[in-house]
Amino acid sequence: MEGVGGAIIMRCLIVGGTGFLGKNLVRGLLKENHEVVVYARDYNKLHEVKCYFEKVEVICGDFSKETDFESALNGVDCVFFLISATGPANKNLELDFAQNVMPSFALFDCCARKGIKLVFFSSGGTVYGEPQYLPIDEMHPTNPICAYGMSKMILERTLEYYRVMYGLDYLVLRISNPYGLGQEPARRQGVIAVFLAHVLTEKEIEIWGNGETVRDYIFVDDLVEVCVKMMSYQGDERIFNIGSGKGVTLNEILTVIRMLTRKEIHVIYKEKRMQDVKSNILDISKIKCEMDWYPATSLYDGIQCMSKAWDSQREQFGF
Repeated sequence: MEGVGGAIIMRCLIVGGTGFLGKNLVRGLLKENHEVVVYARDYNKLHEVKCYFEKVEVICGDFSKETDFESALNGVDCVFFLISATGPANKNLELDFAQNVMPSFALFDCCARKGIKLVFFSSGGTVYGEPQYLPIDEMHPTNPICAYGMSKMILERTLEYYRVMYGLDYLVLRISNPYGLGQEPARRQGVIAVFLAHVLTEKEIEIWGNGETVRDYIFVDDLVEVCVKMMSYQGDERIFNIGSGKGVTLNEILTVIRMLTRKEIHVIYKEKRMQDVKSNILDISKIKCEMDWYPATSLYDGIQCMSKAWDSQREQFGF
């Protein structure tokens, strides 16, 4: 569909669009005047989305039932696949397969048959496993060491199978560690959000290891910007790292939070977990070259944005 000024308007389905990333993606798509449909199984969360975004169409259905979501694909140009049944620390691979991996095959099949582009949110922090070199580019071997990363890797391979066999048009976004507005500190969602919430409420912070674990963090606004741009991508590449391209330690995050809040921080260092790799920094050269995109928000500016917003809504967050 063509909009004002010749801009292409797409109808987008977000599968699992009621969480942190989903809501921010909805906002970004609406800003560009795209039509948005959010599909999820939790009616209450869908109702919240509908109340916040009046122009959004919401569909409540069971992702494990093909008949529930096939009709939702009618008229859709692009699907954003955000569902993850379990978190990165979960060890239950069987549960991940039953709730996340197996039902995905039917969605891939439907998208292939209907000629719908699919953008899959993978995990740049877990599919690679222990890095053989840094920064990690898309050619790095995938050796996940947790159930979450394993399920993401299997889905990536399955997407390629559907491309070869049935012509599925897909993109895989291997995303680092997103943070920003919309994260809920009470749900312990994202290390930056958790750290900031604990500092603002003067609670102790627990860190697994010595705090020198290195990770790549991307502000959610930057992530959404590139996701929206990817809908129009017509190149040959299929897999993209999405991150800041910079490594930051947990202790450095605490230093930034201390500078911004001017509060004393109480930290308890605990024994390192087996599934935590020492360093993970993504090479984002490919996405910069293919899409002329670069993350604009520094870690300091991103955390400052969160801190100001939360400080102005203390009662809502219980601060």
